Amino acid sequence: MNQPYRPIRPPRTTSGPAPARFNEASADGTGQRLDASTPKATPGRWRTLALLVVMFVFLGAIAIRVSDLQVFKQSELAERAERTVTRAITIPAQRGTITDRNGTVLAMDVDRHSLYVVPDLVPEKERAALAATLAGLLNLPIDDILPALSDPKSRWRLIQRGLAPETAKAVRELEEPALRMIFEPQRVYPQGELAAHVIGGVNGAGDGLGGVEAFYQRTLRGATGVITAEVDPLNQPIPLRAPQQQAVRDGADLQLTLDLPLQVLAEEALRAAIETQRAESGTVLVMDVRSGALRAIANYPTYDPNNYMAVPPERYSLNPALGRVYEPGSTFKILTLAAGLQSGAFNANTQVADTGVINYYGWQLGNWNRMGNGNITPGGMLYFSSNVGSIRLNELTGKTAFYETVRAFGFGQPLGVDLSGEAGGIVPDPRAENWSPIQLGTNSYGQGLAATPLQIVHMAAIIGNDGVPVRPRIVERVCNEGGCVQEAADAGPAVVSPGVARAIREMLVQSGNHYVNPAKPDRLWLVPGYAVGAKTGTSSIPDGRGGYEDNATIGSVVGLVPADQPRYALLVVVHRPQKDLFGLQAAVPVFRTVAAHLARESDVPPDESKLGPGQRVAVVE
Repeated sequence: MNQPYRPIRPPRTTSGPAPARFNEASADGTGQRLDASTPKATPGRWRTLALLVVMFVFLGAIAIRVSDLQVFKQSELAERAERTVTRAITIPAQRGTITDRNGTVLAMDVDRHSLYVVPDLVPEKERAALAATLAGLLNLPIDDILPALSDPKSRWRLIQRGLAPETAKAVRELEEPALRMIFEPQRVYPQGELAAHVIGGVNGAGDGLGGVEAFYQRTLRGATGVITAEVDPLNQPIPLRAPQQQAVRDGADLQLTLDLPLQVLAEEALRAAIETQRAESGTVLVMDVRSGALRAIANYPTYDPNNYMAVPPERYSLNPALGRVYEPGSTFKILTLAAGLQSGAFNANTQVADTGVINYYGWQLGNWNRMGNGNITPGGMLYFSSNVGSIRLNELTGKTAFYETVRAFGFGQPLGVDLSGEAGGIVPDPRAENWSPIQLGTNSYGQGLAATPLQIVHMAAIIGNDGVPVRPRIVERVCNEGGCVQEAADAGPAVVSPGVARAIREMLVQSGNHYVNPAKPDRLWLVPGYAVGAKTGTSSIPDGRGGYEDNATIGSVVGLVPADQPRYALLVVVHRPQKDLFGLQAAVPVFRTVAAHLARESDVPPDESKLGPGQRVAVVE
């Protein structure tokens, strides 16, 4: 049997070149000859190659990612890293102290503990119990505290500012790790309600609420300091690099023009009168006629700036002495005299007929008692408070001179006092289409226009300062690290001549004296020993429908102390007195009480020739 041919494999040798081999697995089956240098592609070698390829791809991806992070997103990531570990820790500035003209503290900052919590450190099962404990210590509802203990988004949460020392001690004794107490400045008002509308208050954010606190907000607040440092999640500094610090600048101190003993007297006298007369409210203003310094600003009702949230916002945000307008009534007749005398329309001896009632452009206008006083001079008009006489004199003056004088005295615009919330008042424009000639008559006795109490006392101060207006002001000095700056009087050009001002002052003295006892007008003095000028006013209250309220009035008195050597302008206003419809029984006693104090404290010596029967120097009864 024939066997297939099989080549005989040569025997393996230990030396020499390897014998040639045939590739039996060649594609064409020819058995292509492979030499010894051709590597054989085994399965292990393929795995190695695949692994190398994967590694190169992986390394390439890493290189691309590193390049993206290091080159293209470097600034973004650096900023994100800074935000993560860098904190700006604020250092509150000390708010400036406010004092009266004698240095008595009216407002100051004290360091009080503020309580914070780190919510992450309060175990969930202990939150309710801790909230209940804190509620009892802080006198707060549990529902106001529990959310702070449970806030997952906050590292620190404020619970309460301004802890009283005994409360802070009780919280500290809890030894609760999650609670943090830090000192923060808190505004306090040692005098309580005294001069509250003048000083104002400060809210939790450090913003002034009315008065000096609001007007001088930037001056008092100073500049907050900042420490920029790296901190851990509990806001503790990390000593990786030195912190950067922006220095804190404390606020300036303010010395006011207020005279605290006078302020106390004015507030007490006003409160007593309002309670006695069952009135709605009232105001007392005292202004130095030569410097514009406001020595007293009393309002009632008032509030305690230490607890301003206990009253409606309008109570602490509005200062009635300069933000509330009213129709001034007969006190405005002072300006009617000034306009006519200055323009030369009439003189001190001019006479007009006072018939008690007149028909004026279809309206029946008359005196308060509808009684006539015959032919009267400008001084007689002031003495009898004659509306008819005022109308007749203003007709001589004319609308142009009258309204120019009204504007020159500062009515119809803010006077520029350094207190927040000043109103400008309302003055009719004789050029307006809706202006009527009847307004010239009613405006002459203070109806149909509106003014602030500050504008009325400023009017009297101009007469007391020989016709020269001085801007009212409440700050005497501003003091900081660089020293103190004294505020100077800001006087404007004269609006009436010294002769006109002097003539009006003499008329005011005669007018004021007859308020003591109308039955003996020429024998008694308003303030014994001194020539004190005064003019009363009783004005109606608009009802908002084009008319006036029934049985509702505002009583007021404005004048000069003394009048022959003027030092102070004084105004008392009482809104809606119930026992005396004319308001004079409420306003005049307060005026006399404050005027007597001013006379005693002035540098003007008393004159015994100005004492009536049974009167003693500067003693009012």
